[in-house]
Amino acid sequence: MILFWYAVGELLFPLGLGAGVLSAIMMMDQIYKFVPFLRAGGLELAPLGWMMVYTLPTIIMLTTPISLMVGTYAGLNRLSQDYEIIAMRAAGVSLRFLFKPVLFVALMVALLVTWLSFYASPWGVRGLEQLKYEILKKQTRISLTEGRINNFFGQKSIYIFQKKDELLTGVFIADWKDPEGASLIEAKQGKIQFDEKHRRIFLVLYQGRIHQLGEDQSHRIIDFAQLDYHLNSPDPDRSNLPSRYRNPNKAVPLNDMQMSIERLWEEVGKAEPQSQPYREYLDEFHGRITTILSCFAFAIFSLPMGVFDPRNPKTLRFVYMIVMMVLYYSIYSQARGLMVQGKGSAALMYLPLVFGVALGLFNYFKINYDLTSIPGWLAQQLRGTRTNKPKQP
Repeated sequence: MILFWYAVGELLFPLGLGAGVLSAIMMMDQIYKFVPFLRAGGLELAPLGWMMVYTLPTIIMLTTPISLMVGTYAGLNRLSQDYEIIAMRAAGVSLRFLFKPVLFVALMVALLVTWLSFYASPWGVRGLEQLKYEILKKQTRISLTEGRINNFFGQKSIYIFQKKDELLTGVFIADWKDPEGASLIEAKQGKIQFDEKHRRIFLVLYQGRIHQLGEDQSHRIIDFAQLDYHLNSPDPDRSNLPSRYRNPNKAVPLNDMQMSIERLWEEVGKAEPQSQPYREYLDEFHGRITTILSCFAFAIFSLPMGVFDPRNPKTLRFVYMIVMMVLYYSIYSQARGLMVQGKGSAALMYLPLVFGVALGLFNYFKINYDLTSIPGWLAQQLRGTRTNKPKQP
């Protein structure tokens, strides 16, 4: 047990260090994307703090499996460099023993990732969306002032002649981000309306006109008695979301990334089999399962990468491991895309895991028996069989 806990300790430090570095890098990227909301909220520290709290579960869920692979490699690499693995084998301890601490750490990480992916990450995504909505409400109330041009998150310019509470008189909007073409909107009256259920903000405009410029430089004039003008979020890029969530004007109270695992599986059962929502719900469900299983696959794959003879070091093993990790995620992403498009089954998402485990066991087999190839092992076994064959009297 002393040797077991010693090996576990050697794995934990590089695991924690790798998770910390990768999480910090991803957090900086999220803070950069959150800057428009911070500017809207007056650069207060409280929204930034809550943003980090809500984002951290998803970031840790994504970084810990990768950090486990790097940590396993780094921990066993240090044991190999200090001749501790050679001493262990000389004392009669097989390399199979290393699977115990490695799989134990992988199990601990997998349990953490399970909790994060099933509950904590959906909670964080819901909280972050609510935080953005609250900041957007604050920006709407503060920025829409009378007698000045309000640059609403850099997406449109809004001018109000007179404002009393949430009642507006004389509204002018220049929207150059309109997907149907740049448009100018003028209205005699309007009011601010908040849809708390769907987290949407409207300007309800009365008795106005829309001047719209098309891509072919055509000009259209549309008169209206009432127009519900949706103030879009400053985060319009939804290309990474399932297709049913890419329309920012569509009211979606809860998407699959915000659902707990029970709610997600419930939606899978409600959706019509082989429909697009069914495939997308199923994709998210199996995506969480494969994230958990990747902890074990990465650990098994990286175990033989860190074990080597110090007298004959393999300098390119880390590069090889990174290349295989990139290949894994490339195949995994393609498998998820094929499943969502209805061109493949959920089993495709598990193939990269099987490939990683098989490759890890194959490399372990080569190291444990000091072989360079399978034919070499077969030749060795054949020679051993001939040597041990009993002589005829």
